[in-house]
Amino acid sequence: MQEFFQRDPQARIRYETLRRTLDAKVQDYLNNPANRQYRTNAITNIPVVVHILLPNPNTVTNATVQSQIDTLNWYYGGQSATDSLRVYTPFRTAYGRSSIRFCMAQRTPTGLATNGIDRVVSNTDYGTTNAHPNSEVPAWDVNKYLNIWVVNFGTSGILGFSYKPGGVPTGAAPGFVNDFRAFGSGAAYLFPIYNGGKTAVHEIGHFFNLDHPWGPNNSGNPTCTLDDGCTDTPITGGQYFGCATTGPVTTNACPATGANGIMWQNHMDYTDDACMLLFTVQQCLRMDVALTTAPDRIGLTTSNGCQAIVASPNDAGISAILTPVNGSLFCAPAVTPQVTLRNYGTLNLTSVNINLTINGVAQPGYPFAWTGNLSPSSNVNVILPAINLVSGNNTIVVSTSLPNGVADGASGNDATTVTVSMPNNTIPFVEGFEAAGFPPPGWSVTNPMAALPGFVLQELQQQELSWRESITITMVPPTRSMN
Repeated sequence: MQEFFQRDPQARIRYETLRRTLDAKVQDYLNNPANRQYRTNAITNIPVVVHILLPNPNTVTNATVQSQIDTLNWYYGGQSATDSLRVYTPFRTAYGRSSIRFCMAQRTPTGLATNGIDRVVSNTDYGTTNAHPNSEVPAWDVNKYLNIWVVNFGTSGILGFSYKPGGVPTGAAPGFVNDFRAFGSGAAYLFPIYNGGKTAVHEIGHFFNLDHPWGPNNSGNPTCTLDDGCTDTPITGGQYFGCATTGPVTTNACPATGANGIMWQNHMDYTDDACMLLFTVQQCLRMDVALTTAPDRIGLTTSNGCQAIVASPNDAGISAILTPVNGSLFCAPAVTPQVTLRNYGTLNLTSVNINLTINGVAQPGYPFAWTGNLSPSSNVNVILPAINLVSGNNTIVVSTSLPNGVADGASGNDATTVTVSMPNNTIPFVEGFEAAGFPPPGWSVTNPMAALPGFVLQELQQQELSWRESITITMVPPTRSMN
């Protein structure tokens, strides 16, 4: 987040503005406990999708994923009398219970049944790249799902990271990224001291607006002037590693810590998994307030992602558009679409109307009446009547209606969309690159400068040539790519 704010100071301003708003609402509740505006006694179930990106994504089993969800519910719910009794006695009265619970997603954003686990073969070592895994496996709707990416951080020493509300860098996504060796419990490959699923407990605390006990940074609190905004977590000078072995009272350099010492058993410290035991009452309040008021978190409260799909007798949809391919360029207007028709219903599909629009306009020859005999949960590729693209961008939507001649039982999975373009083919074609935005629509830049001979590149650098301002390129489509 700090690196992102250095690149984009306006993003820091937006984040700090939201942070002050959330802090004010927490304080308003503390001053007026009878005011339930920002906190609710109702339990909110957060739909979770786990994207597993590993060379063998089956390394992380369904049971390991479920163990992580169980751990989250155990500690966010604060339901364990056993664990509360393990908390150092003076801090037991601060033991908190949030309204947040977690469930594996039961439906995809498009309304398909799922177990909430998305396995993708990936050899990326995320300990050596600055990329967010969202660039490799895009997040499901972040307003409806908590996305967790389970990856390999190699030898970097990183266990996981997350972003607080309002602090998501460009190209990333709200959610949580976890090394597979610190995710869940019970697996033999887990790091020995991080094998209890507490990394996710800690990082998802950040996701819901919690700081470390020493304040909003990773570098500690050597001047003892920072805190986490919670008066029931003692001031601390920095991170605590390991598990206390010399007694429950542990102190550091901050005089204001008090006679009871630091709260080293807090989930937001860096204690070993076995010794992370509690969120405090005020930490739970901060998380509840973030969930119910932060613009990039509040959508989770109304998500239907935890609700299982109830199969309908008659339910069809277009699961993919094979032709034209999304993002492609065309020189000639005529295109013959090919799509994948899926029977989502419980009855055999014998007929369905297939509709097609371009930029919202229904095309001649549609709806196309398909007939056949497609069994439940089966697919068939269908070649559709030819269409004619228009100049510029073409947003093509293919959808189904009237499966077996009756109303569709679940319309959310009916349609699929692609966008393709057909440039203005008037020859000669001239582009001056003077309009705002680069590259212009329909153009792409590939491997800039790499193909230039060394002496040419050196000459360009010496002359500080700004080709975008100085050169008009005349090109005959469809070869709209420049080096």
